[in-house]
Formats: sequence, structure tokens, C-alpha cells
Amino acid sequence: MILEEKDYSKLISNGDRKRNVLYSFYALIGMLIINLLVAAYYYFKLVRFDEGLIDNLETLELIYIIINLLQVGVYISTIVFFVLWFKRAYANLDRMGVYIENKVYMAFWGFVIPLVNLSKPLKIAKEMEYKYDSLVEELDPNHKQNLNSYAIILAWFILYWVTNIYSRITYKTDFETTTEMIQYHLLDMIGFGINLVSAVVTVFLIKLIGNSEAKLETLAELELLNKEKLDEVA
Repeated sequence: MILEEKDYSKLISNGDRKRNVLYSFYALIGMLIINLLVAAYYYFKLVRFDEGLIDNLETLELIYIIINLLQVGVYISTIVFFVLWFKRAYANLDRMGVYIENKVYMAFWGFVIPLVNLSKPLKIAKEMEYKYDSLVEELDPNHKQNLNSYAIILAWFILYWVTNIYSRITYKTDFETTTEMIQYHLLDMIGFGINLVSAVVTVFLIKLIGNSEAKLETLAELELLNKEKLDEVA
């Protein structure tokens, strides 16, 4: 239970930001699936090229580069939209008068500052999920908590770091021969797969916190209306 006195009137809707971040991740998931299919096709063509069965791969290589550039653009948009949504979700707790364990700006800088980023986003996500769930439960006694919430949050954070570390490793990997290029391409495909799983789990995380947040917004509006009616009667 959240013991602090809450001021629901200061709650700023986060629905638009939640919708934006979800759409951006849906777009990323679509791009990753397309890229994975094209990458698999490109991989088999590279093998045939190495065996001397194909003379030219320039067109396919150009298509692959364009798809990767589009994916990078979508990926950047997911980062921007996610941080905007995540930060407001955390700031709303503070606005309502709920005690938060970190400064609001750490909802952004917690991902950036070295060493701090090893645990801060995980702690903030856990804190938000617990407190939004508790706030909803206070206003709706019939509310049922999500028993898989911690597993989703932990999986999201582990995959967040796995994708970061893996991308850094592949980025530093160089190749000179066609055989090395084929091996690098295989690593690239594995990376797309990891990113795909990570994106799907991130969608679950956004829905986990975002749904509780949206339900609280609805309940808070009803609570404020009831208070206004009581004040009028008084």
C-alpha cells in the first residue's frame, strides 16, 4: 500500500506516449523480421558466391544495406519514444506525491551513466510496476496483480544488456575474405534474432506498466469526480 497522500489531479496522461512507443516497437519488430528473412537469403547467396556459383551480388547487397539503414532509423525512434514514455511514467508518481527512490531525471540518465546503468533501469522499472499496481489496487479492490511482472522486467533488462554487448562485439568484428564475411553475416543474423526477442519482451514490459498506468488514470478521474460531488453536497 502507498501510504502518502496522493494528488491525482497532477497526473499527466501518458497514453499518447505509450501508443507512440508501442507503434515504434511494432515497426521495429516488422523490420527485424524482414531483415532476418533477407539476411538468411543473402547468407545462402553468399555461400553460393563463395563456391563460384554466382557472379554478382551487388543488387542484393544494396537492398540489404537499405533495409539495415531503415532499421537503424526505426531503432533510434524506439529509443526516443521509450525514454519519453518511461520518464513521464516515473515523473507521474512524483507529481502525485508518491515517494520515489530516485530523482526523476534518473529515468533517463540511468540508461546512460556507466556503472549506474548496470542496475538503475531495472530498479526503476520494478519500482514503477509495484507502485502503479499498488495505486490501482487502492482504488479498485478487485484488481488482480500480474504474477509474472518481475519475470518480464528481469527478462527485459537481461535482453537489453545482451543486445548491447552483442552489437558491440559484432561492430568490432572485421572481415577480409568472403569466408570471413559469411561468418560475420551469420553473427549478424543471430543479432537480428536476439534483437527481435528483446523487442517483443520490451512490448510486454510497456504493456505491463502502461496498462496499470492507464487504469490508474481512469480510476483517478472517477475519484476526482466523486470528490467534486461530495464537495458540492457539503
